[in-house]
Amino acid sequence: MACPRTIIVIGSGVFGLSTAYAMARDDAFAQTSIVLLDSWEFEPSGTATGTSVSNPGSANHDTSRIIRSEYPHGPYAVLAKNAHAQWRGLWGENGRYVERRLLLSAQGSSLRNPKVSGETVNYVKNAYELSSQLSSGGKSNLQVLDSLHQIRTELGLSASAVQKTEKDLRGYISQDAGWADSGATMRWLRQKVLQTGRIRIQTGNVQSLIYVDATTLRQNSVVRGVRLDNGHELFADLTIVAAGSHTPRLLEMDTLCDVYSELVAYIQLYPEECLHFRQLDLPIIVNADRCVFAIAPDREGFLKLGKFSHSGLVDVRQCAGVTVGPRPNRLPPREQWSDPHFGWGGEIDLSKGLDERGQQTLADYRAFLDELFVSSGVESEGKSFGNIARRPFTKIRRCWYTDTPATDFVIDYHPASACTLFVASGGSDHAFKFLPVIGEKIVAIVLQGRGVPCDSDDDANLTVLREAWRFPRISSSNL
Repeated sequence: MACPRTIIVIGSGVFGLSTAYAMARDDAFAQTSIVLLDSWEFEPSGTATGTSVSNPGSANHDTSRIIRSEYPHGPYAVLAKNAHAQWRGLWGENGRYVERRLLLSAQGSSLRNPKVSGETVNYVKNAYELSSQLSSGGKSNLQVLDSLHQIRTELGLSASAVQKTEKDLRGYISQDAGWADSGATMRWLRQKVLQTGRIRIQTGNVQSLIYVDATTLRQNSVVRGVRLDNGHELFADLTIVAAGSHTPRLLEMDTLCDVYSELVAYIQLYPEECLHFRQLDLPIIVNADRCVFAIAPDREGFLKLGKFSHSGLVDVRQCAGVTVGPRPNRLPPREQWSDPHFGWGGEIDLSKGLDERGQQTLADYRAFLDELFVSSGVESEGKSFGNIARRPFTKIRRCWYTDTPATDFVIDYHPASACTLFVASGGSDHAFKFLPVIGEKIVAIVLQGRGVPCDSDDDANLTVLREAWRFPRISSSNL
C-alpha cells in the first residue's frame, strides 16, 4: 500500500503538531499534500511574522512541564532518554528547557530493601532499578534519600522535628531531568512546521468524520475526511485524529479514553526565594504516594503544583499491588460532549469558588507542602520562607487529561477503517516530554501499517511500544 496522496491531521497539540513536523521532513511524504487542522487560530491576522499565539485553553499553555527519564517501565524509559537528549539540544534552546535535578519519592520501606506489597515506594524502586541500568554512571549517579529527614535536609529545610519511621517517605535524586516551558516550545514547533513550507494550515472546528456508504465506523467503513461545524468538508486519503480530549467524540467511542480535567495551582515566590532555590538547585519534587509534583521556580517565579492523572495513580497503586477502581464521579461521555466548555482549560476565576473535587485537589497540594515546609523554619541569610505552605494560591488553571486505562498511548490505524483513519491520542498526562521524538514514532507506525519501509523498521523498542499502543479491540460495548 503506497503512501497516501492527501492527509488531514486533526489537532495541533503534542501528537498532531509533532506528526506534521515529522511528515514534512520525511521523504516518504514528499508527494503528499498535508493539512494541519485546528480550531484555534495560532497565527491570526496582525500577528508578527515568525510568531504564533498559544491557545490559552490547551493543556500545553503552561509555564513548565517535567522532562524526565525516570520511568518504572522500560520501553518508556528508553523513549524518554532519547527525547531528553534532544531537549538538551535544539529543542531546549533559548530557555525552552532548564536542567534540574528530580526527586522521585513515595512511602514505604528502604529503597535498599526488597519491594513490599502495599507500599507506593515500589513505584520508585522500579524506576530506581531502571535508572541504574540506563544511567551512564549506574547507581553511583543516583542519590538515595532514605527518609523524610534526609529529604528535607537535602532540600535545605529544617529536619530537626522529623522522626524517622519504618514506613517513611523515601526516594532518590536523579541528575537526568529538567523542565520545559511548554507554551514557548509549542509556539517554536509551530513555527518550525510553517518554515518547512510543506504543511497547509487551516483553522476550523471538526464536527464529524465523513464516511463512505456509512454513518459511523461500526460498519467497517472508509473514512474520506472531515466535516466542519460551518458545513465545509475537507477530503483526504488518510485522516489522522490527534484531537486530545475531543478524540473519543470524533470517533464516537465512549470508552476509548477517560476525559476529565484537573487543577494546577501556582504560588508566587518572592525574588529572594527564587534566588535561594536556584542557588540550592532545588529539585523537581515528585511524591508518588500523594500523586503530587512541584516545580520551583519557573521563569515567572512561580512554584507550580500538579497532580498525577487517574491512570498515573492507578500505575503507582498497581506497583504496590493495590487495585484501584474507575475514577469516581465520572460523567457519561456523551453528556460531557454536549457541554460547550468541554476540553477547554485555562485560568480559573477564584472568586466563583470551586466544586468539592477542586477543593480536595487544593487540599492535597496543601498537604504536600505541609510535609515539606510547615514548621521547617526555612531560612537563608535571615529570610524565613516557612510560610510558603500557607501562602494563598496566586492562580489556578484547569488542565484536561485524556487517559487510557494503562497510561499507554493509542497510536494506530482504526481497525475498521481500511487504513483511512489513524488515531494518535491518549496522552495520559505524560506525552509532552516525548515531544522531540513522538512524531517520528507516529510517522513510522503510519508507514509500517501500509507496508512502506522506514528507518524505524529495526527499532526493537518501537516494536514493543507499538504493541502497547495498538487500538483497542472493537466491540459493541466500547462504541
